[in-house]
Amino acid sequence: MNKAEVKSINLSEYSRKELEEAFIKLSIEKEQAELRLKWHEEQYRLSKQKLYGKSSEKNIDGQITLPIFNEAETERQPIVVEPNLDDCVKSDDQASKPKKRKGKRENDFSKLPKQIVEYKLSSEEKICSK
Repeated sequence: MNKAEVKSINLSEYSRKELEEAFIKLSIEKEQAELRLKWHEEQYRLSKQKLYGKSSEKNIDGQITLPIFNEAETERQPIVVEPNLDDCVKSDDQASKPKKRKGKRENDFSKLPKQIVEYKLSSEEKICSK
């Protein structure tokens, strides 16, 4: 509180009984305000839990679960056929890729015919209009 907001009260003007009644009244108001604050905090916590909490579709403690819809999963017998070891392991010929040859691009372009084209511009065309 700022010093401007503080009121000075002369307590000698009031009797002991009046001061005790005022104290009791303020104590009751304080307790009620604390209870309202706790209630609002609990409501805030519950709203956050509802918004960001666990889904309501999950199992609740003590809830009975019936194995009706997962019968196919429970009754299914897995079919396991082991593949041959020869099929799984690649031979050295299949596993390694051929190495990349160096200079392939130059060899490919060397067979193409070369053509040199020269363009002659007049002095007017050499100047940019910008």
